[in-house]
Amino acid sequence: MADVLVDNTSPRILYNGAWTAATHPGDFNQTTTFTDQVGAGFNLTFVGTSITVWGCILPDADGFALFTIDDQKMLLRGDGNSTEYLPQILQFTSPALSAGQHVLLVSVPPPAGGAGTTYCFDYIQYTPADAAPALASVGVTVPTAASSPGADTGSGRAATSLGVVLPAVLVPCLLVIAALVGALFYMRRRRARKAPSPAPSERTASYVAPTPYAPFAGASMAEKDVKVVDKDGNPVFSSGASTISTEAPPTYISQ
Repeated sequence: MADVLVDNTSPRILYNGAWTAATHPGDFNQTTTFTDQVGAGFNLTFVGTSITVWGCILPDADGFALFTIDDQKMLLRGDGNSTEYLPQILQFTSPALSAGQHVLLVSVPPPAGGAGTTYCFDYIQYTPADAAPALASVGVTVPTAASSPGADTGSGRAATSLGVVLPAVLVPCLLVIAALVGALFYMRRRRARKAPSPAPSERTASYVAPTPYAPFAGASMAEKDVKVVDKDGNPVFSSGASTISTEAPPTYISQ
């Protein structure tokens, strides 16, 4: 995959501090930006495996810059011995990076010895992560209803499975319900048979106490004579005693 070039005028470059734009025939797209402000800088977010930063060297000017990527820092220091303008100078090369997102930070540090400095930036070049083959290797084939006879087969299998599963579930449930209903009916009948009979007072509306039996009630055996007669009405004996003879009565023989 081809490298990606990001010019100093690209909106992907986010600047902070005071920067000045310049043009020169030898620069990439004939444009550069430079700053002499300590603390000024820029950053770029990218997805790739390596990155480089390119700039220029101004005549009789030291150029200092601090490059930071994935917590790795590298300091660029110019010697200031050039008497002419040098375009498209390689300033920074990153180590091999993992195939993912990274952030490059570039800032201008205080110069050594307190001398002034001017840093010139031209463009950035990075190698993008080759993620396309990995995505292409993962494929999913979705058959359509028209081109896949297996779709009807799958529906038929689903219907067959449903026809087998439903009876297997419903029949045991119905049997359990029937057994419960039968048990409840049997228990109710058994309780009805064991219920006690109603008390006598509950059977009749009123209760009449029996009259005690008193033989010869109101008669005085001592005041009346006892007469015994035969079948023709003839008296057998008469006694005024208060007791009744206990002898057996006479026996009558019919003639």
